[in-house]
Amino acid sequence: MQLSSLIGHAGQCSSIILKSAKPADALVSEYTREHKYLGSSDRRILSELVFSYLRNKTVIEVIASEVIEQKDLLQLQALSPIALYKFFLLITFIVVFDKHNQVQVSIDSFFRFFELNEDTAIELKNFIEKKYSELSTISTLESLSTFYSIPIWILDLWAESTLKNRTFQDQTELSNSLCNPAPLCIRVNTQITTAEETLQRLLFAGIEARFSDFIPNCIIISQRVSLIDTNLYKSGAIEIQDESSQIAAFAVAPEEHWSILDACAGAGGKSLHLSTLQKDLGSIVATDIEWNRLKQIQKRNERHRFSSISTFLWGQKNKKFPHSSFDAVFVDAPCSGLGTIRRMPLPKWKLSKESITKLAKNQLDILNNYSKYVAKGGVLVYATCSFLPQENENVVEEFLSTNPEFEKDSLKPGFEKFGVPLQPDVDYCTTMLPSVHGSDGFFVARLRKNG
Repeated sequence: MQLSSLIGHAGQCSSIILKSAKPADALVSEYTREHKYLGSSDRRILSELVFSYLRNKTVIEVIASEVIEQKDLLQLQALSPIALYKFFLLITFIVVFDKHNQVQVSIDSFFRFFELNEDTAIELKNFIEKKYSELSTISTLESLSTFYSIPIWILDLWAESTLKNRTFQDQTELSNSLCNPAPLCIRVNTQITTAEETLQRLLFAGIEARFSDFIPNCIIISQRVSLIDTNLYKSGAIEIQDESSQIAAFAVAPEEHWSILDACAGAGGKSLHLSTLQKDLGSIVATDIEWNRLKQIQKRNERHRFSSISTFLWGQKNKKFPHSSFDAVFVDAPCSGLGTIRRMPLPKWKLSKESITKLAKNQLDILNNYSKYVAKGGVLVYATCSFLPQENENVVEEFLSTNPEFEKDSLKPGFEKFGVPLQPDVDYCTTMLPSVHGSDGFFVARLRKNG
């Protein structure tokens, strides 16, 4: 398909995404299924274009407004909403998207879409690239926010961390990292195979892969590839899971015989990992308030065949767990999801400081509720896929201030036990960042109940 047509489809898809409450990846999948004539290569380019735009939305739209103001260069004042989105995607292709040296193709797209002669198309392209270069000169928080398309309020909240002083350079590096696409990460099920064997099989298949620098039995794949139909995936030998979220099970550091409550279990990736660490010898109850999520655990476990995992719909009236009945309780609390905005960029455009405050209150309520099920001497682990201290260490500190029976418990012994490389800032909690670890943003804290 001609690039000009793909840019048109990407513009339409972006318009749909920004008007919907559904996740962007689900909407891209829906769009490509509805347009069956799009080939696999077309679908890949369309998806990458859309997400490149969503990650860099502010700088793209600032450049577009600058172009529109150039009345002598191009008459774009009367663009329809859909045409405007197509223009956004065209700018995305020129300044952000990996063009693979297809410069002439982008000029041709100008000519086709806006009916320009070649000289005007070249002039317009040069103007766009010049503006992008000018905006890349960063000296203030405002210019950083514009070029890396991240709201200032997010950077302000992140800088309020009490655990580590965050500098302007830190803010710049974080913002830059959030504009880049995330790699594909897999976790090896060591009950079935080894990480070394899995890596060799991937490399033999022509898939560029390497071990994680931070997480044992985690493999990073930099290229876009589908593993769903491979024998590795079907046999349960691998699970798709970002390396940052894999640290959660190591934070629990379970003994093989422990009973574990996985609260807010979602689709169950961490329950599966915990069962692997326990060699399927413990007892894991995966709970959630949504049955559709719990059904995914059962479906995923069909590949792994773990007998230690059971599911429970939280709120069922016919069954209650007694307080203080689990050796460990893991709370992966609902959060802003800002740590995953490389994959799902919409939260940074739809959230606000006020919504973070509401989330933090809900997170504290959830932590208070599930902490009742930790046995004396047991472990409580709290995690979010956010890098904001307001959702992370602040929630933990407030919880500890009203629950004196709990105390901070070092992550280091558990990390050493399972071979997790220690970072300098690891104590009772740690935050993984795309700018430091190359992973999604993720926070985890470990507490222990006295007794």
